[in-house]
Amino acid sequence: MIKTEKSQFGSIGAIPQIAWISLGHREVSHYNVAGLLVNTSSDNIYNMSNLLGLEQERPPVDPKFVDVSPARPDPSLVASVKRGANWFYWIAGLSVINSVAFAAGANFHFLAGLGITEIADAVMDEFVKQGFPSAIRALAIGFDLIAVIGFALCGYFGNKLSRTAFIVGIAFYFVDALITLLLGDLFMTGFHALALYGLIRGFLATRELKAYQRATAPASMPPPPPAV
Repeated sequence: MIKTEKSQFGSIGAIPQIAWISLGHREVSHYNVAGLLVNTSSDNIYNMSNLLGLEQERPPVDPKFVDVSPARPDPSLVASVKRGANWFYWIAGLSVINSVAFAAGANFHFLAGLGITEIADAVMDEFVKQGFPSAIRALAIGFDLIAVIGFALCGYFGNKLSRTAFIVGIAFYFVDALITLLLGDLFMTGFHALALYGLIRGFLATRELKAYQRATAPASMPPPPPAV
């Protein structure tokens, strides 16, 4: 674009006048004196306009188009952790039902419950049949409570992404599965294997979530230098 001005000395001639043309958000163009189209960045044009006294306000950015939400972990990993940790609750609850059913003389038990608690109940019951006082059953009840509370705590801390809770619970339940296998209860051993599969998947998901949290954690600022 050519602009001709008059002054006290007559015609000054061709003085280049910059014309800004918007080409999107980041690229703008202007015509020079020779009429050639020149592309420059919007920041350079903005700085040039300040130097020439032609400052223009930049268009505001709509906040709804700015993504400020933090990255979130894979929902499937979170679901796997919860499913795995909740297996501990199922094991604890079914073990309680098995102990109550045995004390009531019922002829059933849940296969996913703890085999070690059933053995403790059966041993104490045999002692009573051999003439020991019935109060000895309190030993079996106390043992059952310790086992049940332990697995419930593993479920609680497992939902808090505690790998230690998963490791301890998986180790004890694996030993319990071996005991049921040695006793010849193949159905109960099979259900133990199914529960162990869910627990191990929960542990692996917990490990992945822990790695994600470490990778996305903000870098800690170094401590300030000591005052002199």
